[in-house]
Amino acid sequence: DAILGTGAMGRVPRAPFIDWVVETNRFIGSHAIIAADIPTGINPNTGASASPRILADETITMIVPKPGCTVSECGRVSVVPLSYIEPLLG
Repeated sequence: DAILGTGAMGRVPRAPFIDWVVETNRFIGSHAIIAADIPTGINPNTGASASPRILADETITMIVPKPGCTVSECGRVSVVPLSYIEPLLG
């Protein structure tokens, strides 16, 4: 997924993103749909969902699970750490 970034807060996506959400959901059942952090259209704090919204098979979220990751639209939820990159910078 990763259609919208941090701060979208589960609002209904505007054009052209709304079309991308609808098109992505057409792959349900034939391809795995994986969301980054939270599916587009799901509020990360409450789990409230917009229509349309991404219906993910899996959500990979960072550091800690978001409260909104408990809704079925998130699918299986995996929590992963963020890398410690400071040694690579320099």
